[in-house]
Amino acid sequence: VLRPETDEEIYLSKKQAVIVPREKFEELSKEVKAHLLRTFRDAFKFVTSIQRTLILLKAYGQAAINYLEEDQATEIPKENFKKFSPEIREQLLKKFKNVCGFGGLERIIALLRVDDRDTISKLSYNDAAEIEKMEFETFSVETRGELLKKFHNTFEYVSSRDRTLTFLKAFGRKAVSDMKEDNAKEIPKFEFVKLPVATRAKLLTKFRGAFEYVGSLERTLFLLEVNKENAIPDLSEGDAAEIPRDEFEKLSEATRVELLKKFRTFDFTNLERTMLFLEINSMAAVSNISEGDASEIPKEDFNKLEEETKAKLRKKFPNAF
Repeated sequence: VLRPETDEEIYLSKKQAVIVPREKFEELSKEVKAHLLRTFRDAFKFVTSIQRTLILLKAYGQAAINYLEEDQATEIPKENFKKFSPEIREQLLKKFKNVCGFGGLERIIALLRVDDRDTISKLSYNDAAEIEKMEFETFSVETRGELLKKFHNTFEYVSSRDRTLTFLKAFGRKAVSDMKEDNAKEIPKFEFVKLPVATRAKLLTKFRGAFEYVGSLERTLFLLEVNKENAIPDLSEGDAAEIPRDEFEKLSEATRVELLKKFRTFDFTNLERTMLFLEINSMAAVSNISEGDASEIPKEDFNKLEEETKAKLRKKFPNAF
């Protein structure tokens, strides 16, 4: 009877449960042990209150918390508590004020380790000031970010650079809005390259000269790759002039068209620009090139264009050819 496939198949009275010897009880699965301890709480004198609590938590996970009382939660050894999943730790801490016998600060730190944002909102400056560096560094980057945001100068052991990196890792591109150029200059290359693509793009857009290890052309191509045509308003004529033709041709069609509309100077000739423009989007090209651009087009290249494009060019520039 005590070795069923599911605990629902256990049909025992308390009188029968009491006679189960310790050595046989130990052979049972954790699920069956938990079911017996939950059903017949006082039947197994050889199982201590702490052992019962731990067996229930191992078998039922978060659901076991419904079967526990404050005194049982208080008895849980701290070493066992650390091994529970973050979800179980969080639920225990929220339901029982004295879980593991934690004192005030110990309980706060335990809650912060499971990313409990509600705890941060209720923390005072005095509570935050008590958190030591060793404890602070065990929190997730999101929790550290929220703490640094709320308690600006409380954590003196966090350097300006680490503070900046924590914000970027915790809040991503949103953190860039509140940053100053001095903060951006503190970011080392090995940390910069680890940041998400969108965050790096926003940093390079906002702080053009802050990252000496990112070359001008590298910056331009990165922004065009990530933000595509949305990057163009932040580029200068000088940025466009550096783009080689082979890199230009790797860009999306919409990006190339917008670049050709805005800039005349690239790392290829004006005639190449005109022919590329006509090839990519003839309608946009005809609207944006000048008569001087059209007059440069050799007869053989003109003849290769589609009839519709040739007709538009002749109509707009009757004297160019």
